[in-house]
Amino acid sequence: MKLTNQIKQLHDILAGHQSVMSLQARLFHTICIALLVFMPATLFVNYFLNMPHVTMAISVAVTLIGLLYYNSRYLGNLRWSVVLFGIILYGWLTFNYFVNSGINGPTLLLFLVAQVLIIAVMPRSQYYFWLPLNALLVIGVVAIEYFYPASVVSHYSLRLNLFTDVLTTYVCATASIAVVFYYVIRNYQAEKKRKIELFNSLKKADESKAKFLSILSHDLKSPLNSIQSFLEMLTDYDLAPEEEKMIKTSLLKETRNTQIMLFNMLSWTKAQMEGGIRVSLVPVNVSNDLESSIDLFKVAAMDKMITLSTDIDDDVCLHADMDMITLVIRNLVNNAIKFTNTGGEIMIRAKIVNGDGVLSVEDNGIGISKEKQLQLFELNSGTTYGTNNEKGVGLGLMLCKEFTELQGGKLSFTSTEGKGSAFSVSLPICAGAFHSSATALEEVH
Repeated sequence: MKLTNQIKQLHDILAGHQSVMSLQARLFHTICIALLVFMPATLFVNYFLNMPHVTMAISVAVTLIGLLYYNSRYLGNLRWSVVLFGIILYGWLTFNYFVNSGINGPTLLLFLVAQVLIIAVMPRSQYYFWLPLNALLVIGVVAIEYFYPASVVSHYSLRLNLFTDVLTTYVCATASIAVVFYYVIRNYQAEKKRKIELFNSLKKADESKAKFLSILSHDLKSPLNSIQSFLEMLTDYDLAPEEEKMIKTSLLKETRNTQIMLFNMLSWTKAQMEGGIRVSLVPVNVSNDLESSIDLFKVAAMDKMITLSTDIDDDVCLHADMDMITLVIRNLVNNAIKFTNTGGEIMIRAKIVNGDGVLSVEDNGIGISKEKQLQLFELNSGTTYGTNNEKGVGLGLMLCKEFTELQGGKLSFTSTEGKGSAFSVSLPICAGAFHSSATALEEVH
């Protein structure tokens, strides 16, 4: 496996990586490399068979192919390199036919290989020129030999030499064709796999969007109807002060839940749009920059008589995106309040653990069942309700996970049904941030 990876890395260096090179360019470079490997083998064979003209022709061809490879791979002139490759290849074969025993030699076999190579490297729009040219050249050289037998030079003094030359050419030709077909088939399979993965990804995204629109139509209409009903009651009826206060409290709670729901929906929609999310990592001091966001939830916690406490080290500085980390913390705290019973407790911590900044939100609420834990970070098709009938659309935790990972962090959780949950966000700390060995051993539960 290690050797295979090394060969692949070497090939990517010589032929060009698929991320920066087209398939045509990589295939052309691969063919050039294969010819630069196989043709010298025939060069030595022809030298020992005492065929100087053939040896010279192969030497010139190897040199020219090497120059074309360099011109395309390192100078970026693929188009002209491919055209010159076809001209040089056909010119060399024509010359080789007459100096290497004509129809009795291996050149016709090489014309067949040339046809395969031309099909592989030439643009499809040029097939109409190069493919008939191959046939015309073969017919032409055979016709010339037929009418002018003296135009062909035979160098085979021994029958063994003929068989050796033909077999050597066959082996090199077969290897060249095998390289071309292997490369084409492998790239076809890789492209097919990529298309399937892209199709599945688009299908999943389409299903998520359809599910999202279904949730939006249901769960956004319901709170707006409630808000409308509350306002109509306040406008159309003379209510006692206690009743009016109760309706205003319900109206405020419904408005707050709807606001959070809309904010998550807009954030999710923006995240799905290409180029919609821009991660801007800056130093974020948790104590100074995030505590104000946490304070916003103290009113909601007080409404349910939940104790919201913080244990934030002053020196915790995160390398994070301010908007993203704020959204993550708001959603985690909001969820903790939503799923904690009246009179419960929530603790927000910020520590440095093993060289990372860790933000955690712990509660002693109702916890999460094992079945729901498996789909916790997916877009759910149903509405979720808190301990006081707070409504959600299941986007919050999915956004938390996605935004945390975009910042180079990790979101994890532990939960026991009936006992509570703890969510932890681990992010890189600011460069040069101070942390002692004592804080490095802290554990966030």
